[in-house]
Amino acid sequence: MSIPAHAVDIPDQVRALVPGADLSAVWLNDAGGVTFRGAREDDVVFVKLQPRGGETSVAEEVDRLRWASSFTAVPDVRHWGGDATHEWLVTTGMAGESAVSERGTRAPRQAVRAIGAGLRQWHERLPVDACPFTWDVSERIAAARARGIRVPAMLHDAPPVDRLVVCHGGTRHERGACRGVLRPHGTRGIH
Repeated sequence: MSIPAHAVDIPDQVRALVPGADLSAVWLNDAGGVTFRGAREDDVVFVKLQPRGGETSVAEEVDRLRWASSFTAVPDVRHWGGDATHEWLVTTGMAGESAVSERGTRAPRQAVRAIGAGLRQWHERLPVDACPFTWDVSERIAAARARGIRVPAMLHDAPPVDRLVVCHGGTRHERGACRGVLRPHGTRGIH
């Protein structure tokens, strides 16, 4: 996942989802998707457009966002859907700025602290016992097989579970930076 290094064409499909918005690509994901920021007067939204057939679906992301919203701040889902080749998700913007923005990269210590504080908040607020989602090894292997991916046998057996936690799929290595938020007045958070 990364910030686009070059201009990204804005598909007509995205323009149709947020008519009249000033659009710019802000994030490229590993599944070939792009997230666009759309601004209109006092309104900011984000539009994720990704090819169908990836490891996760927009419908699953919507379910997780709606569940998490009962416990912590997450973007509101405005609209989601798909066609034969792509899926999309339109969410509200949240106060703050990405930890991998120009400001965040100029102040890496503050950005790392924002990510860490946000992850701590995430793990403290989301109840493990009430989480209706799973993502264990056998499910991931089955999902990979369904997409035609051969998983080596040595990866089929998971180590014993030490402690269950509610995870966010986007918070490993550099991916966490997309969710770290630098808020005004130096406060930190994650979404």
